[in-house]
Amino acid sequence: MLGPSESREIEMRQLAIVAHELRNPLSAAWCAIRTLGRASRGIPEVEEALPLINQQLGYLARIVDDLVDVSSVACGRLTLHKQRVDISSLLRSAIDVCHQRVDLGRRELHVQMVPGPIVASADPLRLTQVFSNLLDNAVKHGAPRGRLGIGLAIESERGIAVVTVEDDGIGISADMLPRVFDLFVQGGTPATGAPRGLGVGLAVAKQIVEAHGGRICAHSAGAGAGSRFTVQLPLGN
Repeated sequence: MLGPSESREIEMRQLAIVAHELRNPLSAAWCAIRTLGRASRGIPEVEEALPLINQQLGYLARIVDDLVDVSSVACGRLTLHKQRVDISSLLRSAIDVCHQRVDLGRRELHVQMVPGPIVASADPLRLTQVFSNLLDNAVKHGAPRGRLGIGLAIESERGIAVVTVEDDGIGISADMLPRVFDLFVQGGTPATGAPRGLGVGLAVAKQIVEAHGGRICAHSAGAGAGSRFTVQLPLGN
């Protein structure tokens, strides 16, 4: 009889297989949508429907990516490709990717970053994924016309960079706070009405940060009081 850890690894492997199988029809759908977009110019009904289809395909693609990531994390197969990177540049890239959602939500975006490059040894794709996950979470759970705060600072005496992402949205209840980084744990219903997701984005972010020798934590005064996520990353080589 298999033990709990072995059973869970098998389940995660099966989950990864399902996710990879879903990528093929998704790719075909993306190609079909691009073709339809070129062929349907001037047809109001189709032009109106295409943005919604694109949005939903993007949501499905994000779910598939999350499933692949969570299976890798759960099986201990998270691989990093480290190099010298500028954390401030990676954070700006994540902000740029997220900016369209912020604009659509009519939120105030406040960014406060120390000037100049902040160098660390990190996997640029994975670290950008961490920042994107935190920003997506803030957009999803923040107030529809509220404020998002993004900060980047250096604590020289400790040799770390500190990234903060905060919102003034639905907050995190006291009983949920200790479990917010657990796999498949979902918070409250997003204030934006967006889908709740699978509850893996923050879990994956935690594993990536810790694999870099860093630390991530969540703070909230409770339901309705907003939330703040803090990432601490070691600087230098």
